[in-house]
Amino acid sequence: MKRILNGDTAAAYVAYAFSEAAVIYPITPASLMAEKAEYWSTIKNKNLFNQQVKVIEMQSEAGVAGTVHGLAKVGVLSTTFTSSQGLLLMIPTLYKLAGEFLPVVIHVASRAISTGNLSIYGDHSDIMAVRQTGVIILSASSVQEAALFAGVAHLTAASMSMPVINFFDGFNTSHELRNIELPTYKQLREKIDLNIYQKIRANSVRNDHPRAYGISETPDIFFQQQETTNSDYQAVERLAEHWLNILNPLFKTNSSIVDYFGSRSANTIIIAMGSVIPTIQQVVEEGNKNNKNWGVINIHLYRPFPASKIIETIPSTVKNIIVLDRTKEKGAFSDPLGEDIQSIIQSYGKQINVFLGRYGLGSKDVTPDQIRASFLETENPNPKKHFSLGIIDNVTNLSLPPSGKKDLTSKTVFQAQIWGRGSDGATSGSSVTTKIVGELTDLNVQGQFKFDPRKSGGLTISHLRFSKSEIKSAYKVENFNFISCYCDNYIKRFNLFKGLSDNGIFLLNTHYSSKEINAFLPKSYKYYFVKHKINFYLIDANKIARQLNIYPHINSIMQTCFFYLTNLLDSKTSTYALMDKFKNKYESYGENLVNSNLEAIKIAVKKLNKATIYSNSMISAGSKKNNTNKKSFENEIHFTMTKELGEKISVKTMLKYGLKDGSFPLNTSKLDKPDIAAKIPIWRPEYCVNCNLCATICPHAAIRPFLFKKNEKVPFKTVPFRENSQYKYRLQVSPLDCTGCTLCYDMCPLRNKGIKLEEISKHKEIESKNWNFSIDHQYLDYPESNKKSIRSIQLKQPLLEFSGACAGCGETPYVKLLTQIFSKNLTITNATGCSSIWGGSAPSIPYSTDKSGNGPIWATSLFEDNAEYGFGMGIGTEIIRKQLVEKAKQIAKNKQYSEHLRITADKWINSQNNPQVVNSLIACLANEAPAYPELKELLDNRQYLLKRVTWIVGGDGWAYDIDYAGIDHVISQNKNINILILDNEGYSNTGGQSSKASPTGARTKFTNFGNKKVKKDFASILMTYDHVYIAQVCLAANPEQTLKSFLEASAYEGPSVIIAYSTCKLHGIYHNTAIEEQKKAVKCGYWPLFRRFPISANNQKPCLKMDSAKPIWNLFQEFLKGELRYQFHNKQNTSEYSELLEKNEEEARKRYSRYKKLSKRQLDAHDV
Repeated sequence: MKRILNGDTAAAYVAYAFSEAAVIYPITPASLMAEKAEYWSTIKNKNLFNQQVKVIEMQSEAGVAGTVHGLAKVGVLSTTFTSSQGLLLMIPTLYKLAGEFLPVVIHVASRAISTGNLSIYGDHSDIMAVRQTGVIILSASSVQEAALFAGVAHLTAASMSMPVINFFDGFNTSHELRNIELPTYKQLREKIDLNIYQKIRANSVRNDHPRAYGISETPDIFFQQQETTNSDYQAVERLAEHWLNILNPLFKTNSSIVDYFGSRSANTIIIAMGSVIPTIQQVVEEGNKNNKNWGVINIHLYRPFPASKIIETIPSTVKNIIVLDRTKEKGAFSDPLGEDIQSIIQSYGKQINVFLGRYGLGSKDVTPDQIRASFLETENPNPKKHFSLGIIDNVTNLSLPPSGKKDLTSKTVFQAQIWGRGSDGATSGSSVTTKIVGELTDLNVQGQFKFDPRKSGGLTISHLRFSKSEIKSAYKVENFNFISCYCDNYIKRFNLFKGLSDNGIFLLNTHYSSKEINAFLPKSYKYYFVKHKINFYLIDANKIARQLNIYPHINSIMQTCFFYLTNLLDSKTSTYALMDKFKNKYESYGENLVNSNLEAIKIAVKKLNKATIYSNSMISAGSKKNNTNKKSFENEIHFTMTKELGEKISVKTMLKYGLKDGSFPLNTSKLDKPDIAAKIPIWRPEYCVNCNLCATICPHAAIRPFLFKKNEKVPFKTVPFRENSQYKYRLQVSPLDCTGCTLCYDMCPLRNKGIKLEEISKHKEIESKNWNFSIDHQYLDYPESNKKSIRSIQLKQPLLEFSGACAGCGETPYVKLLTQIFSKNLTITNATGCSSIWGGSAPSIPYSTDKSGNGPIWATSLFEDNAEYGFGMGIGTEIIRKQLVEKAKQIAKNKQYSEHLRITADKWINSQNNPQVVNSLIACLANEAPAYPELKELLDNRQYLLKRVTWIVGGDGWAYDIDYAGIDHVISQNKNINILILDNEGYSNTGGQSSKASPTGARTKFTNFGNKKVKKDFASILMTYDHVYIAQVCLAANPEQTLKSFLEASAYEGPSVIIAYSTCKLHGIYHNTAIEEQKKAVKCGYWPLFRRFPISANNQKPCLKMDSAKPIWNLFQEFLKGELRYQFHNKQNTSEYSELLEKNEEEARKRYSRYKKLSKRQLDAHDV
């Protein structure tokens, strides 16, 4: 049967068929496979054995590996899905699986491994890191093959009783949509002898034939035992080929373990694996039409390496072999596949030149001009034996310049590009469009999707192709028949029309009229549109979406227009198809959402307008003079990347700006100015009470209070500052950085709000000038800002600003507050997750510096070891500081130094947290170091003189699941560490899967019908340690308690943990604002506030203080109803789901009762 699927879903479909248990843990880009398996199990789909697959979520990939090991040991057919670091966490168990001959299948959407930097995108570095484990490894080069080799993997695993990895390229294949052929489970069952599985049960552990497994062996037999496996690995090629012969007819494929394409008399061939193969085939086909003799070998069985099969496949005429590796093995003579090929060529005595190429790291697009360049390089008199493709390496000069046409796509293929912004639905809408065309026409379809790693608001680009003939292009679309843009601000940021063909269609979502758009469009656009006769259409989709209460999702509107303008389907058919898709998508969330989207589809075309570009626009665009040629990090790196031109950045330029170790400079997010808010807050000084709560809650630090000296001239309205008449006060928004989330307005406590929300168009220019004046004015050292209140702390410069977080993010205000409290002596170690992505995605780094250039240290290790990483940094700093204290003591006692230096050194020993004392000591050391060289050591380590405050930061998935053991260990050490847990009750970074923080009844991607498990009461677990300070906070509900908790945690000379309630867009808050929802969470008892003080000189026993009032329990169910994650509209399961929500409340009551019993009536000195 024909299906339109991506690689993840295709592999999961087959994996589900052959599995009895699937053990899962989310990781991009493999999470969708796990989500599909869980969903199919939830709706009780049956596998080949007529069983519902048991799906088990674990706390980490290491836990997954252990679980599948146990399952396989007792004879259960088990599978899992992973990539990157997740696969690496399984390595020790992979050795065990291979050594014990256990038939586990691991499906891998291969992804780059984190080194000095992180990439969520695809290459083969994870696969190559496990090639030595003894696991069979199969490679797929397309969506169709991802399904095919999933079947081969499971059947080979079963028949050989060996573990198998089925891998395909992350994003390039895992997220690519194609129409493929899939057999039904019935067809699979008819063709496969399921008796092969009886052997697995027979060989499993059993009491009637007991044996001891995993025993320790001595040197006299260990070597021989290892060699007993040789014949098994030799049999893999034959078995894999056997299963391919059976499955090929079912999948309408013709694959072998090693495939060849090209001239049988080829003189030059490429050998490669993965999604690059179709592009190589295109170049081979083109070259051979032009009298070249080229070919390509596609290796599908990578381990055990099919040496003889590859040698047989190489045409006898071949003189040159190019091996392309999608990985970098640092320090090795060649990368893994290249090493394998060189080895067999030499072993078989072949006189063939071998060239080694590296390509596509981190999903870098691979186009025909790169592949062509590698072929042509072999024809040079002095060719490079080692080279790289797709980059400019002007340091080691290994890169090959591209050669010839970049795009070999047939002109008969209809190609489209959709520019969107994270959370507007552009990507999902494009996916729906691709599926509709594939399902309702005989066209071949392809959908490729580029995701900005940042959260909502990041750039998304969808590349779509539709063709009557086979689509061979595996790279991004270069030439377009249709372009649509969901965000009109992109017009000024990107060259959107590049590649748009004559008479092409350009659809823009904008509030501008046809007349106004002529003033808005750059001359280059207008010139191009007129010259190439572009059909230019406008629609104000944002306005429609707001009227129907579905904003920011505008995909139902934009994709309706797509079908109307392209005629890929007749309008009536496409309209009904879209309605059906959106109805299925939203029906579990209620009729209102469904009906609103259906209405949007009905009225979209009526609101569509064709724009006319005036004839005077034919003036040539010319070259615009600007300062972007000035060589600086901003121009050579930042703006180049934000304009989607990062491919042009050379290796030398990366080195020039110190990017070798993966670090980036701070203070760059301010350069972006995304300009995405429809409405912005405008200050109303006549009502404002200077409380600064709006600034406190702003996720992006886009609204801030500023103080100016009383007599200072300013270009805008101010009011006398309530706390000090020597200053005047202004509340100022940065309109281009505001995301329009409205949290500031909702947080304002006044009936007559101190701010109002107005259309940005009315205020953009003047408020931008006001912002620039205010921010350039710099932050004064206000005495008021040192007071310990939310009002005063907001007068300090936030050193986290304009992050890539979602509009209305609940995490960023907590971390921003940390930077205001601890500023330049703050160290943050960040677990991988949402907070590391919005906090550290190149090139826009939101952590910033003060006027002196000082700022927080921000660093991230891995998801699974952040607690230990932060602990190490904290202890390491302490070790160095102790050494410096000893040096300072020697200086204070030595009379050869000046009295001033000795007194200052003594002061520092006793006042290490005092910036003034630190600065004085540095000045003294600098003054006397020329005369006393031994002082230079202390001076050179001056960065350690001011005591650093280390905060270990991460989400609930990190804290409650994957690094729970790490947190437990570091707090048990009773050292001075601080931990901030941003609890948004799920794995938000990977798309919203359940964690141990997910409450009962919450619907996530791993609990589609509601979470059956209980939320982990992490605070109570921590309380088993008497020496730990613990606080549970909610910034919107009680800002002062949050601030007090941060200050107390930092002041405590021991381990401190703060658990912060963090609302998230995945909660689906719709009845209330996010602010009201947080307040209600506290009010109803869902999230009680407290501080638990540890044993100290003042406390002989730990004591707990409840900071929130007694819950109003009758508000609890009302609170849950305000969030879509607690809504379920499947009539068959309504009563069961209601029981889950009641259990949620029951568990909340238990937690509160537990805290209440621990609380103490009188806290003496701590009751502050």
